[in-house]
This record gives sequence, structure tokens and C-alpha cells, in this order.
Amino acid sequence: MKNKTKIICSYISLLCLFTGPCFSTSANAQSIAYIPQVSNQAVINQSGTGSVAKVKQSGDKNISIINQSGGKNKSIITQTGNDNIANVSQTGANYGDLSNIAEIAQNGEFNIANLNQAGGSIMPNIAKITQSGDNNLSNVNQNGDDNKIDIKQDGNDNQANLNQDGNHNAISAEQSGGINTLNWQQNGDANPDLFIKQTGGASATIIQSGS
Repeated sequence: MKNKTKIICSYISLLCLFTGPCFSTSANAQSIAYIPQVSNQAVINQSGTGSVAKVKQSGDKNISIINQSGGKNKSIITQTGNDNIANVSQTGANYGDLSNIAEIAQNGEFNIANLNQAGGSIMPNIAKITQSGDNNLSNVNQNGDDNKIDIKQDGNDNQANLNQDGNHNAISAEQSGGINTLNWQQNGDANPDLFIKQTGGASATIIQSGS
């Protein structure tokens, strides 16, 4: 099975059909894409300057999609197993060292992770999704500055929907044992982390409104 990888950076556009590693960089744009994989698909679209995207996939029929614009974004996707999907979308402010940092790690089958970040004009937004098992779903959205999300799923059929709209917010959550559901919304600024843990068959909805 051939891999189909499309990498687009500022001042560079190429299509790679390959069975080994692919590395692309643009000196003018200072954006980097690196994709080692076998029997999987990855698509990276970058515009702006100073962004980095890395994808590493092993197994079969895994799909990774990274869209980065505005500059100084960083995305890392690692997938092991089969039929997993990881999707990152970042719009950076091109300020400071990094605007947004996204990391997705999936191990198992039929896991889905969606991560959207916008902002990072003063301090970067940081989000990490870790999934181990089958049929887990994570949806993460961050809009603003200095927001942090860390979600870990270990088991099967867990679902997390995590949203931050504001600045200086923090979310940490762990799901284990299977069939957990977590909906968490933070609006405004400086919402504290509640460190939620679900250990099987649990359901929770949290809404926080900061300053």
C-alpha cells in the first residue's frame, strides 16, 4: 500500500508518494515537516514562519492531518495501531518563541483525537491528548493565551470534550476503565484546574466562568 503525503509550507509545495521517511523544510519560511511512516496517510499544511510539524505512525490505515497558520506553531502526532485518526488545527499569533503547542499520542484502534488552538499572542497555548485502547474520542479546543489542557484516556469507549475560551486556564483529566464521558467548558480567565479522574462508566459536565 502506498502512502500519500502532501506537505505545504510557505514558498514550498510538494507531493510525496513514499514508503520511507519524508523530510521537508523551507529556508524562506523557516517551517519544517517531518513524517516517517509505513502504510498510513499524513497531510500537513503550513503557512507563516517558524512552525514545526512531526508525524510518526506505525500500523495500518492511520490518518494524521495538521493545519498550521500564522506562524510559530508546533505539532507532534504519534500513532501506533490501526485505523486511528488525529487532527490538529492551529492559528498562531507569530509572537515570541511559540504560539501554540499540540501533542497527540494514540495507541490502539479506532481512536479519534481532534485538537484546535487559536491565539498564543502573549504566551503559548499547550494541549496534549494521550489515548491508549480502542474507540476513544477526544475533542479539544483552545482560544486565547496561556491555556493548558492535558487529557489521558486508558481503556475503551471513553469520550472527552474540553473547551477553553479565555486566558490562563487549566484542565487536567484522566479516564480509565472504559465508557467514561467528560464535558468541560472554561470561559473567561484564570479558571483553576480541578484534576478530574474517571475510573469507569462515569459521566460529568463541568462549566467554569472566570474573571
